[in-house]
Amino acid sequence: MSAILEARGLTKKFGERVAVNDLNLTINRGQVYGLLGQNGAGKSTLIRMLLGLIFPDQGEVYINGSHFTPRNRRLLAHVGAIIERPDLYNYLSGWDNLRIFAALSKQNIPTARLHEVLEMVGLAGREKDKVKTYSLGMKQRLGIAVALIHDPELLILDEPTNGLDPQGIAEIRKLIQMLSMQQGKTILLSSHLLYEVEQMATHMLILHKGRKITEGAVKELIDPDETIVEIDMLHNAAAPAMLATSEWKQHVTAATPAQITFRVNNRQVPAINEYLVKNGVQVTRIHAKHSLENYFLTLTND
Repeated sequence: MSAILEARGLTKKFGERVAVNDLNLTINRGQVYGLLGQNGAGKSTLIRMLLGLIFPDQGEVYINGSHFTPRNRRLLAHVGAIIERPDLYNYLSGWDNLRIFAALSKQNIPTARLHEVLEMVGLAGREKDKVKTYSLGMKQRLGIAVALIHDPELLILDEPTNGLDPQGIAEIRKLIQMLSMQQGKTILLSSHLLYEVEQMATHMLILHKGRKITEGAVKELIDPDETIVEIDMLHNAAAPAMLATSEWKQHVTAATPAQITFRVNNRQVPAINEYLVKNGVQVTRIHAKHSLENYFLTLTND
């Protein structure tokens, strides 16, 4: 699998603050690559460096194996991007917006391509309406249509679901999945919405205070052997002490008369439940907290 985008040792400072610190990443063709981090983690700064909107104090960016520099901006022809919210002409129609951005691209884009991207993002039939009448989700999808006009290999989306209602978030998620699976696009998306990254991304990088904490396939990162399991029970004052002397004591991370929390291999959960029931504990709920959110919070909890 060949890399479409690489960052090598990227560092960016603003005064004394280090926004991105010696960061490496590799995005291969076909991946939906999630850039995950809390607000202020350095996601937008990193994306701006990848696109040449700002330049690193140290490090290099490679697009399709070629070194991306101010003199080599033609490499951006392979990339489409939205940084935060798309800049659109609100008093023009969706169609006129596409037509203007197509002309600005200087790539002689045929009218058929404009119709194609409108259909792709679900705005066919609304293209003659003024953008000011669009919902926020529709504006975001029109922005993605603008980024797709020149049929880029790589699509970079900075917080594409930010500010959207649940329906708008679901529409963007469905669109990203379609662009990946049906159109063959490689996609880099940044977000602080953990659940959305888990739903959309095949690979991810967790960024914290400008540093890469971890990187890899989502299924591998959030499916380790150990699982956090919360077991609720009817009030049992003796249960914590009983577990403290049991074979499971090394797995207990918290214990009250109403709830016990274990860190165990998920295959051990039935045996724990059986032990508790045999010893008179009335279990009311078993909840595995195995998710990207728990993994993320574990890594970024200073």
